Order: sequence, then C-alpha cells, then structure tokens
Amino acid sequence: MGLLPSGGFLFKTSLNLVRRILSPGSKLLKLIGEDVKFEITCGFNGRIWIKGLNIRETIAVYRIIRDSEFIAEPDIPILVDKQIRQLRGFPVDNEMNI
Repeated sequence: MGLLPSGGFLFKTSLNLVRRILSPGSKLLKLIGEDVKFEITCGFNGRIWIKGLNIRETIAVYRIIRDSEFIAEPDIPILVDKQIRQLRGFPVDNEMNI
C-alpha cells in the first residue's frame, strides 16, 4: 500500500473480498462512485483504506464494501442503491434483507 494520505479509514477484511473488489467483473466500486466521490486503496494483505468527502460518506462506503462480501454479484446494485438512499436520507424499502 505504501504511504497513505492523512485521514480516511483503514480496515481489515478477507482476502476473498479484496480479490472480488479488484476483479474485472466487479461493478461494486463503479456503482458506489456514481453517487459518492471517494478514494480507495486495496492491499492483498486484506487491508482496505477509504476516504470520502466527509465522515458520513466514508462510513457509507465502508458499510457497502463490508456488506457486499456475501451478496451475489447480481444483487450488488440493490445493496448500493439502498445504502446510498440511506446516506441521502431517503426512505428505503426492504426489497432485500441486507
């Protein structure tokens, strides 16, 4: 990972999730980036560093990434939409029990 900028949030996760996020077929980061500006660095040691424009957005990105680990790839857009709606203060339906 090297030297990271100050601020942001560093957390440890499974290597499987890191591989999934970095795989060419994963749409997770692209979907998040459509609504939230953020920086991310993923290490193959299971550590992920993220930084949003503010703490609320950083936490929202963290939650989306964390919750995506056991979600099937076709259901990722539903997860991202639900979390972004919550971040923006909109009501969410319980279409998916995430």
